[in-house]
Amino acid sequence: MTICTFGLYLTYWNYRNWAAYKRASGDEVIPFLRALFSIFFLYALLQRVDRAFQASGRTYRWSPGLLVLGVVGVFLIAMSINFATLDTQLMLTESPEGQGRFLLLAYLLSLLQFACHVWLHGKMQRAMNTHEHDTPGQTNARLTWANWAWMAPGILIWWLELLAVIRGF
Repeated sequence: MTICTFGLYLTYWNYRNWAAYKRASGDEVIPFLRALFSIFFLYALLQRVDRAFQASGRTYRWSPGLLVLGVVGVFLIAMSINFATLDTQLMLTESPEGQGRFLLLAYLLSLLQFACHVWLHGKMQRAMNTHEHDTPGQTNARLTWANWAWMAPGILIWWLELLAVIRGF
């Protein structure tokens, strides 16, 4: 979902987690704002899950701080690479071969960034599923028609972009 929605799913994921927390705790949080500015609130969300594990007397081996550090680190590295590759692209605009290489590199780096985010958020989701006694994640394991409808534009864009890169060679 993350790759096919160009990362928008992670905002939705944050919203759903904060909304569930609000329902369960009754705390006055605003899930929409916490999802919109998720980079600032992700640690708080994971800390609440960790405290809930401790309060229940169960243990789970994970580090909310390291997961958030990983998310922030991947974001910062990706932004640095994006700025560096933009400079490279500007220097290669006269060479079609150079443009093709740049596009391929940019796509590969984007996929690597997405893969890192998916892996990190998968670790977070696994902890949340375990806390909710749904370790395999069966409650939300199937893609619905709404999921497919949400992913369809992204799948089309990724496919068209891939074709454009291939045609560039």
